[in-house]
Amino acid sequence: MNRKSFALASLLIIISLVLAACGPTAPTETTAPEPTTAPPEPAEATEPAEAIEPTEAPAATEPAKSELANTLVAAHSEYAFTFDPTFCSWGDVCRICLVAYEPLVKYDPATKEIIPGLAKEWEISSDGLTYTFILNEGVKFHDGTDLTASDVKFTVERLLGIDDGCARYVYPVESMEVVDDYTIAMTLDAPNAAFLQSMVVIFIISEDGVKANEVDGDWAQAYLMENDLGSGPYMLTSSIPEQQAVFEKFEDYWKGWDGNHLDGII
Repeated sequence: MNRKSFALASLLIIISLVLAACGPTAPTETTAPEPTTAPPEPAEATEPAEAIEPTEAPAATEPAKSELANTLVAAHSEYAFTFDPTFCSWGDVCRICLVAYEPLVKYDPATKEIIPGLAKEWEISSDGLTYTFILNEGVKFHDGTDLTASDVKFTVERLLGIDDGCARYVYPVESMEVVDDYTIAMTLDAPNAAFLQSMVVIFIISEDGVKANEVDGDWAQAYLMENDLGSGPYMLTSSIPEQQAVFEKFEDYWKGWDGNHLDGII
């Protein structure tokens, strides 16, 4: 055999061996492993637990009420520099006047009419000059004195004497006459269609209270910086300038306290 033939034969043998090595191998048998432990036995059924009886809820109790539960607390951006109704033309003072003082007549915002206040009725003379007011009886001021026609006359005279604030609304009054304890007539210097409407800001003050607290003819203006002398439903009981004013209901208020009302206003 020559060298070429020998080499070719050797190459064929090597290729055959390689193809045999790359062929598929026969599958081997496998067996599932035997369990090493027995499966757990099912748990025995247990009896259901006894039902728990619901307990009664404790009886509801009323929450404790605050001392201010029936008190109106209002915050203002400005303070009342006085409790004198002369200056109720100022908004901050007027809010207080509506609490502690009352005028002869009031304005009803619902009907836009003038309605009775401290005066239960009034008459206007045919010439439009004389206004006669008949007062309610049994009205008490916060100082314990009774309202009479003299207090009304004094209120107007005081306004004219101080000549400030709401005094301009009584400038038309030329004269006044106390007809009896509960009747007063005011005569104007000329007919004035706005006079009755302007009376809603003329808050009546206690004559005796002013005279008892006057200092050097000041019409009790110093006293009224921290006190009130009105007949309204609430009376001033304490005040801290520029901080707080406390009003409590006036037990002797002439209209009484039937129904629901505030106990006080701060």
